Order: sequence, then C-alpha cells, then structure tokens
Amino acid sequence: MSTTNDIVQQCNFEMIEKLPGDMVNSLSRESCVEPDDIAKYDPDYLHRIDASGLPPHRLALKVGACIILIRNLSVVYGHCNGTRYVVLELTKYLIKARRLGGGPDSGIITPRIPMISKDTSFPVQFKRLQFPVLGACYLTLNRAQGQTLKFAGMYLPQSVFYHGHFYVGASGCGDPDNVAIYAGQKEFDNIRHLLPPGKTFTRNVVYEEIFQRGSILD
Repeated sequence: MSTTNDIVQQCNFEMIEKLPGDMVNSLSRESCVEPDDIAKYDPDYLHRIDASGLPPHRLALKVGACIILIRNLSVVYGHCNGTRYVVLELTKYLIKARRLGGGPDSGIITPRIPMISKDTSFPVQFKRLQFPVLGACYLTLNRAQGQTLKFAGMYLPQSVFYHGHFYVGASGCGDPDNVAIYAGQKEFDNIRHLLPPGKTFTRNVVYEEIFQRGSILD
C-alpha cells in the first residue's frame, strides 16, 4: 500500500514487468462529455490526465498479474468494485480473469468500457474507454480500505497526508507481525538532530478538529 496514484502505478508496473511473458499495453480512447468542450481539449491532452477513479491511458498487464475492479460489473455474482483477480488470458480488447479465493462464478471476462471522470480537479468531464481495472500488487491506502489481507506492507517514501490513512495501512491484516513498513526519512533531514538516533520515523496525520466536534455533539 502507498499514498498516491503515481507511486502505486509505478510500483505495479515494476512488479508486473517481472512476471514471465509479454506485456500487453491497452491504450485508452478519450473524449469530452459535452460537445462544446471537444474543441478545447483534444484527445492527446486528455491522454495525459491521471484522474482519480479512472484507469490510466496506458494500462500495462500480463497473464498472471493481480488486478482490481474499479467498477461494479455484476453485483449478483460478486464482481464488484474493489474485488481482486488474477489475469488468465489477455488481449487488447478482452481480459479473462479469476477472482482471488476462487468460489462459484469466480471467472469474469471484461471488455473495455466507457467511464466518465468525476475528478473535480479537472474543469470538465471526459469519457475514457478502457478496461475497468488497475494493477493490484500495490494499492493506494484509500482503495485498500475494506480489503482482507493475511500479509500487508506499506511503502511510504513520504508520510501519509490524510487523516486515518496510516491506521488503515497498519491495520491491514489481523496480525501486527505480518505488517511491514518502509518509511522514507528525507523529509526529516532538517530535524534529524532533534530525533533519537537509530530509529525510523513517519508522520501519522490526525485532524484534532474531528474529536473536538465529536465532544461538542455529545
């Protein structure tokens, strides 16, 4: 688990690259939702946007890769947002995968589907045609919420920056002995002389206002 989409996507790419076999790159197609915006933002510009809640323009996968669904495809059969799979077969237009843990109706075949960006950091909505999956060797801490893991690791080149995210990662599995944490120390260089030697540090972000509001409501 890590903090940002950029870190997670790069780490997933490096992990998938180590798997045997050929990499299959699926390139998305983009267009603005509103016709008036099409002339303002051409597809090449939309390719470069890494919007929250959407797969990247270039999705690189291999057979054997671990992936996670980011859309509900069949709630009845348990193929829902947040479910993880292993890729069995792969082309530029279809993914055949099996749900981790198996069970009845664990297989799935998904094509590329249109998904609309709801990222408020971009001024207009646009549509991306891509597989509704992400690599899942690494997950963002936000997406890891609710996942059941036997072993968990946190890769923190920089400290978390949202309330409760460190707790989400540290409680990723039931046994604290099965949690490993890498924490980059560069952000502490300017106060290193104030910290105990021989120890590793990271920040745990807590919004004290949340607890103050709770006491007021009580």
